[in-house]
Amino acid sequence: MKLRDGLHRWIRDQSGVAAVTFGIAALVLMIVVGSAIDFNRRQMLSSRAQGAVDSAALAVAIKPDTQTNNTTKARNIVASALPNTKVTAITVTTTATPSYRVTATIDMPTTIMQVVGIKTMTIDVAAEAVSSSGGAIEVALALDNTGSMRNDMPALRAAAADFAKTLFASAAGNVKMSVVPYVDAVNPGANAWPIWMIDTKGE
Repeated sequence: MKLRDGLHRWIRDQSGVAAVTFGIAALVLMIVVGSAIDFNRRQMLSSRAQGAVDSAALAVAIKPDTQTNNTTKARNIVASALPNTKVTAITVTTTATPSYRVTATIDMPTTIMQVVGIKTMTIDVAAEAVSSSGGAIEVALALDNTGSMRNDMPALRAAAADFAKTLFASAAGNVKMSVVPYVDAVNPGANAWPIWMIDTKGE
């Protein structure tokens, strides 16, 4: 009798169900949060990679060379802009314009998503620039310095500096560049720039 009652109590006992349910829910939540983190990392790396291939395409178009040298130049620029990043492929193609198209493929290792068997995320970026036959190259660099970029400003400054250095070095001084802040108003400082360089009317 005691054995039968004990068996019935054991069958009806559901005290461990909550723990099991909580464990499954926690695992699912961890995967969802981890996936969001990995996708955010992918978005940030994609933005940096796009800037890198933009610089590479401009550098190649400004001073075009042989296919091998163009590819080497593009590879070096991308590697410099994306240290510690696994760039699996870089190609430079030429059209009859002539324009130069630089493409790059990146494998980004995941973190939490590895739990579900996704080890890497692939990023593909491309940029195209037309070679100029002569004259100065004019570039307007619009930089987003609004509040949404507060955590990314160091990366933005570094990317903008790398872009400017690459462009001016490749063009041998044959470049005109303006920097436009993507914000409602800007304070350049009292003595930062000559007044003739600043358009105070927004024209």
